Amino acid sequence: MLTKVLLKKIWLIIEQLEEEVLDLTDLELIHTIESLILIEVVLDRTEIKAISEYIQPRVPIIRDLVEVQSIKFRKGMN
Repeated sequence: MLTKVLLKKIWLIIEQLEEEVLDLTDLELIHTIESLILIEVVLDRTEIKAISEYIQPRVPIIRDLVEVQSIKFRKGMN
């Protein structure tokens, strides 16, 4: 089970993802997010598996969020 702190960390990392991740496969996207989390937090195998299981069904939402953020960013630059 994921803690509130870890869930918050996951979504903070997702919010910082760049538009380039939209070109990744679902599995690559999941691994990218896991890797970014592991840079900041030490986790055991059970926690890493829980993160994967949490992220996997949310990949479409994550892609939508990243796309919307990239559109907002581009509009802000104009």
